[in-house]
Amino acid sequence: MQMEEYQSNSDTIFRQLQGNIMSVTANLLVAPPNAATQKHLHPHRWHIGYTIRGKGTAVVKNKRYKLRPGDIIVIYPNEPHIYAADHTNPYTIYHIHIECSGNVPHVFPRYFKASMLSKSGMAIFRKLNYLSHRSSSPSRGPRIMALLWLLLAELYDMGYQSKGTASTPLCDKNYTAFSAVTDKLQHEPFRFPGVDALAAQMHICRRVFTRFFRDNTGMSPREYYLTYLMTRAKQLLALKRHSLKEISGMCGYSNAQNFLRAYKRYLAEGRW
Repeated sequence: MQMEEYQSNSDTIFRQLQGNIMSVTANLLVAPPNAATQKHLHPHRWHIGYTIRGKGTAVVKNKRYKLRPGDIIVIYPNEPHIYAADHTNPYTIYHIHIECSGNVPHVFPRYFKASMLSKSGMAIFRKLNYLSHRSSSPSRGPRIMALLWLLLAELYDMGYQSKGTASTPLCDKNYTAFSAVTDKLQHEPFRFPGVDALAAQMHICRRVFTRFFRDNTGMSPREYYLTYLMTRAKQLLALKRHSLKEISGMCGYSNAQNFLRAYKRYLAEGRW
């Protein structure tokens, strides 16, 4: 992609992101030896991880990436991934969690060295962690968003400047079809179309589809749908822009009582 194309697309991309991003937090993750996650994905969240010490691996959509000091990795919503720490020298990572309500353009590098960022870009991870957990500033929220935009702008510029030095997300036939299926489960008004209809969309049988779905998400299609639905409900309730009746309808419930009953049951199960 030429410089002119990057410049013409950037305004559109960042306007889309501004409308989709709901919240931003950052954590410093100190992994114990041999710590590993199950394969999982987040339908509503993307990660930017910066390894500051130690070693480990991240497997994203079945591709393995080494995590060493100075490595930065970007994981988009709906991308199956596994983190694993080294058994003798486990990693310590700054993790930025970005909650979003819509699609995230895959325009940022997947994997690159922190040395490719400016010094101010590298410092953003530490500043975001401080603001997320220890700052009492009344302007904490706007400062977090300002820092995020600075970081994303640097990453976007790197897409042009790296010219292949940084790894970009891969799209293959299976995951393109799979993304179309997960997209169907994430949009309002929420209705679960049924496993057979989802399998037919990928042109595979129900048995193969359910196994493929669980292998890549760690949950069944209905569990995935419910996770996204209730996460969206939580976001809508926090925004306080809609009445309970409106939120119930947006989440596919015929009345507020049924919605509240399902929402409270989900909370009681401790899935967040």
